[in-house]
Amino acid sequence: MINGRIFPAGVLGVFLAVVLAGPVVALKPAKDEQERLDQCEEDVCNLILSKDAKSKVPRCNIVKTWSKDTIKEGESSFVTWAFGDTRCEANLKVGNNLIVAALTRPKYTLQAPMQTVNCVIDDNGKLQRVVAKANPKIKFKNGVAKTIEIKLKKIDGPGHVTGPISTIAHLEDTLGIFHKSLLKSVNKFVHRKCAKNYGPAAKKAKAEAKAKAKAKKVAAEKKRDGKAEAKSNPVKAGSGS
Repeated sequence: MINGRIFPAGVLGVFLAVVLAGPVVALKPAKDEQERLDQCEEDVCNLILSKDAKSKVPRCNIVKTWSKDTIKEGESSFVTWAFGDTRCEANLKVGNNLIVAALTRPKYTLQAPMQTVNCVIDDNGKLQRVVAKANPKIKFKNGVAKTIEIKLKKIDGPGHVTGPISTIAHLEDTLGIFHKSLLKSVNKFVHRKCAKNYGPAAKKAKAEAKAKAKAKKVAAEKKRDGKAEAKSNPVKAGSGS
């Protein structure tokens, strides 16, 4: 599951993570927000684990809401956040062949296609809309991410909101203010979290839990049916056969 951490496979989430890294009326999470995030994570992990470009294309039409307090946890001497809660939505797409190549070739530069992210940012009670476009670039060596660039190409919205976001993206690409944490999160997801949550052991555990739950449900139904039958066919005291 995905909460405040970087979103799956790095390239699919690095743009969201960095554009809003640094500090973000309270916005409530979308009704299907977690479901959409979980679906994307599972699809991407299955692709990562199989390393098969013919695998199902990840469904990553996602939405993510950050509270102001959560975003401000990322503040540093380089970055502060003067706004409130933020919600972003994007249909992130990266070809299966690109991800598989990045994980299997000795050296590979994954140049993601242009990604568009639509955000709503709370600006002292007024919701400001921002649209950002970027095509992140990640260099891999032996399947491990070594460098990440956001490559923000365009951002539309009120200048006092887009200005700080552009600065954050520029500082990351030039000074790497979040570079170490980004790389750590990406590699942890690719090489540890996917296997832990969706690998053979995880699938076996989920199957066993599902079977156990089903057996428990069947037992409960039988018990309920037995009580209903006994109630509808009571044995009269003193009656004989």
